[in-house]
Amino acid sequence: MTGLVTGDGLDAKRFFQVGSPKALTTSFELTVGRIYNTEGQEVDGPFVLKPGHMVQVVSAEIFNLGPDVTGHVTYKTTLTRIGIWALTVGIVDPGWTCPIGTTLLNFSRSDFS
Repeated sequence: MTGLVTGDGLDAKRFFQVGSPKALTTSFELTVGRIYNTEGQEVDGPFVLKPGHMVQVVSAEIFNLGPDVTGHVTYKTTLTRIGIWALTVGIVDPGWTCPIGTTLLNFSRSDFS
């Protein structure tokens, strides 16, 4: 496989061991599987991210990238517009077979859930 994968090439079964992320035109929309507070404790149930606070989130999906596939994880601009910033997104290495995590920071003046 060479080039950018889009359209019909975005088959979740091909790139993920666990989970069924929504396939968009040129990307997958991952979902939050686990949430960890600033003390590193997993949070059960709904979580409210207060202004100025941060939280770690881990995808529900488990990647299954082949040795010739590199992923690119980025933040959603819809979240950025409301003041939620993903700090640690980027390149997913070829051969990656784990979920992906990021830190979310609430830059807004409102609670986010």
